[in-house]
Amino acid sequence: MTTINVMFTPLSTVTTFPERFYGTPMGINIVTWYQAIDRDSNADITGWTVSRNHAINEFVINGPSGHIASVASLPAASEYISQSISG
Repeated sequence: MTTINVMFTPLSTVTTFPERFYGTPMGINIVTWYQAIDRDSNADITGWTVSRNHAINEFVINGPSGHIASVASLPAASEYISQSISG
């Protein structure tokens, strides 16, 4: 079994003004999207991204089939993706 060493590169940051109040002044929310990358080859891991909701500091893993899980940090997302891919 090969372990994939996962790291992330920022893709984009979006500021939204959601209808719901997310705990920030005026309901402003910032979301940053990250692409999962194989640390060894520096290649994108196709189909795997993570979004960070800055207002509630939640990291959502998005896999090939959509939303997979919510975790507390990028290192936790890295571990989750690595285990999912490595089997």
